[in-house]
Amino acid sequence: MDATPPRPLPIRHGRSAWLWATVPLWLAAFAAARLLEYAPFASLWFPPTAVTFAALVLFGIRGIPPVFIAALLGHAYTLERLGLEWTTSSVLVGGFGFALAHTVPMALLAFALQRVAKRDPLGRFGPTTLFVLLGGGVAACAASALGGSAALVGAGMAESIDLRWSVVPWLIGDYTGLLALGPLLVEAVRHRIAPEAAVQEPPPLWPKLTILLGLIAGTLCAAAVWPDDDAIVFTVFFALVVQQWISHTQTPRQALGALACAAVAIAVLVASLSLGQHALKLQFALIALSLTAYSALSFLGLRDDNQRLKALLSTDPLTSAASRGHFAAVVMRAIAEAQRLDQPLTVLMLDLDHLKRINDSHGHGAGDEALRRFSALCREQLRAEDLLGRLGGDEFAACLPGATVEVAESRARMLLTSLGLASTPTLPLAASIGLASLREGDTYAMLLQRADDALMKAKRDGRGRLVVA
Repeated sequence: MDATPPRPLPIRHGRSAWLWATVPLWLAAFAAARLLEYAPFASLWFPPTAVTFAALVLFGIRGIPPVFIAALLGHAYTLERLGLEWTTSSVLVGGFGFALAHTVPMALLAFALQRVAKRDPLGRFGPTTLFVLLGGGVAACAASALGGSAALVGAGMAESIDLRWSVVPWLIGDYTGLLALGPLLVEAVRHRIAPEAAVQEPPPLWPKLTILLGLIAGTLCAAAVWPDDDAIVFTVFFALVVQQWISHTQTPRQALGALACAAVAIAVLVASLSLGQHALKLQFALIALSLTAYSALSFLGLRDDNQRLKALLSTDPLTSAASRGHFAAVVMRAIAEAQRLDQPLTVLMLDLDHLKRINDSHGHGAGDEALRRFSALCREQLRAEDLLGRLGGDEFAACLPGATVEVAESRARMLLTSLGLASTPTLPLAASIGLASLREGDTYAMLLQRADDALMKAKRDGRGRLVVA
């Protein structure tokens, strides 16, 4: 099996500029993490992890050098900030150890995620891909925390590897930063340099985002007023409901943006209101918000995939008419309803004349175009409540619920006229039509058989005409 990492996402414009923008962005995120420290080498969340992850997902192995350089510069900044001596041990062991511990696990996670996303039927928001992000993220952050702590000890910057006060806070901070910002950065940069096709306009985001941020701000301000009441802090978990609402009604990029806004709001309020004693609870709130957003996006991916499968089963892909099975199911229900309410219902059997001759003379591409054009003209002459189905080959059927024989006959004759007007020497269009109306005791098969018998008579009588059963 090929063990090489998968190719990174396509970057079409300004590849080098975006790649090396990683360094200042990483350092800015590192400075922000410094403002959020609640213990030595432990931050409420560690945004550089998100920058590293995004760079490696977007640029593949080419993202490693700028991330590594940024990590070295971040370590040098830490030495200066703490007033530590620049020694061989502190620079080589501490700097390179931290850079390796930070870069390698995230690179393995990014490469694994890329490989899995290509095989996940639902793409980057599929369940398998998100499981690798969430589960693999824990493993990558744990490896980074252990490796980074070991580098600090080797450099003399820490006395020992302390799971409780060093490794676990480091792991949680990295994991929170990864989930809160990582996928958003990937989506934002990807959209900037390789825009996707426009999608249906979602409802406005700002009312929901206002509720989300207002709930977070109100909770943390109350926690600052009554700092010893843990129950107040836990009310921030009600934000999960709002995040779920956003994820189910907005685009994936907007849902990730709302998550990032919530994370930034929590981080800023914790720093400004001196709520460091609640850091662990709020970290888990951020992780829970992230899991809520990702699970909703995965659910929406499954729903959209089911809708696509349903469309494939119910619609003929060439002509956009209803498939044979879907047409039969809908017409059976319409027949039962018409018989129950004693209302009229009419069925047309339609055959595109001389399709084989079109295929033989002009090629199958012309035959396909004739079928598409015929289907479109049929739908133009039918009413909004009518249903057109393709039964197979050149044979179509239309169900006209509530239509009398006179109404259906008028529609059929208008179709014959429109086909004649649309016909050309290279794309001749004509049809034979059989019409049958619903009788007492009719089944679906009986009704269609009478319409089909009328169609056969129309073809025997010279084609291009309508016969009423």
